[in-house]
Amino acid sequence: MKKFHFHLESVLNYRLLKEDEAKQRLAQAQKLASRHMELLAAFQKELDEEQGRMVSEGKGTGLEVTAALHRDLYLGSLQQAIEKQQQEVNRARAEVMTCRRLVAKAHQDTKVMENLKAKRWQQYSNEMDKQEQKVMDELGLSGFVRKANEY
Repeated sequence: MKKFHFHLESVLNYRLLKEDEAKQRLAQAQKLASRHMELLAAFQKELDEEQGRMVSEGKGTGLEVTAALHRDLYLGSLQQAIEKQQQEVNRARAEVMTCRRLVAKAHQDTKVMENLKAKRWQQYSNEMDKQEQKVMDELGLSGFVRKANEY
């Protein structure tokens, strides 16, 4: 009996490799997006804390003009950093979505090849079963003919 050989095995292996690469790229994009979101949260927390300090200190003694100006500048720079970081988060999320689509496409391509391989295996198996049945029938027939010739 001949051994099963899938002629497109190299294509299947290539598609599996591409799917793994797409999954790795997705993981990296998710990790980067997570870092950007953590940084954004840290900036927002710092802004909230600074605004809270400003309110609590404003109720007490008078704040010097220069200190107030410095605090305003710091709050403005924090706000700009938050806006810039929000843009980075949006870019990172878009990259994650792109990577997800690429993973889905790569998985679909791989699945097509795996289904084709399974179909070819089933055809091979059916063919081998038919050949085996043919051999068994011939053996049975030759045994029957031999016994018939003996009598």
